[in-house]
Amino acid sequence: MDLRCRSSRHAQSIIHVEGKTIRITVFVDAYRGTPIPIELRKGELAAPLCWYKVMVLGIGDDKGVPAQNISMSILAFFGPALEDYVALAALAIPTIQKLCSHLTVKEFHTNHWAQTHNPTR
Repeated sequence: MDLRCRSSRHAQSIIHVEGKTIRITVFVDAYRGTPIPIELRKGELAAPLCWYKVMVLGIGDDKGVPAQNISMSILAFFGPALEDYVALAALAIPTIQKLCSHLTVKEFHTNHWAQTHNPTR
């Protein structure tokens, strides 16, 4: 994956999967005009970009997973941010409840960046 900033506001991510090429705009003001460090691509940006890649390209790599392997029986915690307009709690909670039999849900009145929006909670 090639991530390079093209302006002061965004970077173009060029992804090649199964012969398809797609460009995704990634907003990264801190790295104007320079390649994004590999540490960020491996750690913080790799997983979100993979999710978008699967969604945009319609890869559907989960279709071959047996139903019994999709759910979890371990203890799980989900802390949705109720003021998050990217990952909607109303959609996420029922989906996660189907997948996790021992789920604890604690809703937070914060935005998408819950830890920085209300660090005392």
